[in-house]
Amino acid sequence: MYNDHSSSTPTVVDCVFTGNYAPNGGGVFNASGSATFTDCAFTGNSAPNRGGGMLNDSSSPTITRCTFTGNSVWSLPYPGGAARGAGMYNKYSSPTVTNCTFSGNSSAFLGGAMYSEQSSPTVTSCTFSGNKANHGKALACDSDEHQFPSEVLIANCILLDGGDEVWSNDGSSITATHSDIQDDQPNDGVVYPGTGNIDTDPLMVDPGNWDDNGTPEDSSDDFWMDGDYRLQPGSPCINTGWNDAPDVLQTDLDGHARILCEVVDMGAYEFGIGDNDCDDDVDLGDFTAWEACMTGPDNGPYDPQCEPFDFEYDGDVDMADFAGMQAVFTGEP
Repeated sequence: MYNDHSSSTPTVVDCVFTGNYAPNGGGVFNASGSATFTDCAFTGNSAPNRGGGMLNDSSSPTITRCTFTGNSVWSLPYPGGAARGAGMYNKYSSPTVTNCTFSGNSSAFLGGAMYSEQSSPTVTSCTFSGNKANHGKALACDSDEHQFPSEVLIANCILLDGGDEVWSNDGSSITATHSDIQDDQPNDGVVYPGTGNIDTDPLMVDPGNWDDNGTPEDSSDDFWMDGDYRLQPGSPCINTGWNDAPDVLQTDLDGHARILCEVVDMGAYEFGIGDNDCDDDVDLGDFTAWEACMTGPDNGPYDPQCEPFDFEYDGDVDMADFAGMQAVFTGEP
């Protein structure tokens, strides 16, 4: 997809961009305008230079509940260019990115998940895992040739890429708040500056991994095994976000309600589904409360305190939701 006009404002919902290639902007190139992408997947798209999944140039797109997985940019540094922003590349742009995941994206130079040049993206409630780059595996930003800096804001995010998560240069800055940002030595007491930030294992169900394809000495043929970025009971990212962060939505990447237990979680997924008593697990105490919340299909609305049992987020609590309850039930507090 190529959008090139100041009035270009397409709305794209429930679409998949996969296996596409272009010199820049392999999946989508927003050359201007304010496009909206909701519940879309950008998978395995590529470009040699910039924006394997998406390139934004002089545009302000809104990207909500989308996944960027296995996108790539590969050209090595050379005069006038190099690989930047495997998942997303921003130039003179101010995208709003909310409740998204960036996993297994790979850049040969800067910005495994996202690179910004003289741009001001706002990234809220997103999860980054297993992205690769020489610098800034999750986020990298720089000024342009005229030395106008980038200003990146992230809040309520999880950055789990094995260290070197963020990189900035030439007066550009990445401001983070209430986010789990891992450095090369997690739990070493060194935390990325900003209010509410932590540096610890987020305890995802499965953070994904790179498979060396049987040739560990050659990383060129590695491929990404995608994971499950939902939080496990006891995660330090549960109830530690910032409710007043920019663009906090009512629903997470699954479509479940946000802020189920008074404080929003870090990352793209809210843990509280099934946790009726908000004690960070789903046990017999929650099961006891189930009967009073059961409405049956199409018989809502339920009492507001029963929202954690609406796994399908369809306005009722029925046997389909009970199946979801069983899937996360731990049995013990």
